[in-house]
Amino acid sequence: MELRIAEEEERHLVSARRLESGSWQIGVCGEEKTVRWRRLDRHRLWIEIGGRARVAHIASIGSKKQIFVAGQTFLLEDSSSIPAPKRGEHGSDSGAIVPPTPAVVSRVLVRQGDPVRKGDAVIVLSAMKMETTLRAHCDGEIAAVHVAEGARVSPGEVLVELRGRRSSIPL
Repeated sequence: MELRIAEEEERHLVSARRLESGSWQIGVCGEEKTVRWRRLDRHRLWIEIGGRARVAHIASIGSKKQIFVAGQTFLLEDSSSIPAPKRGEHGSDSGAIVPPTPAVVSRVLVRQGDPVRKGDAVIVLSAMKMETTLRAHCDGEIAAVHVAEGARVSPGEVLVELRGRRSSIPL
């Protein structure tokens, strides 16, 4: 089963597989944990993630579920209800950093192999006399840089690829 979970502005692909024990194997951003849960009441679940127990509060919003756990809020939705990216487009769960609009690359701030933390500046774009800084959406390492300063880029074009992503989703 595949779901998507929204964490602030990011969306992550979540895989879930039921184990013979009745537990679930949940994978987010390359990290897998065994998860057990039971419903406490209509809006609360007891969840054990990797041996650590928590109470999660759940609210339904149409076909989506809003989950409050460990001081964070997440929006969970079935991945089949989300349109697939168009050819050449990449979401944040792909590890790709892409421009939101047509632009010119002003500065490339990383090189292949550089370690980055979520929020680190990676590339600076210029469009319509304004600069936009694209930032790492997760902790990891720069797998590849596909552009140089001065290059004209389009929305959906992969500028930089990240590897070794980790999410703050409490797995």
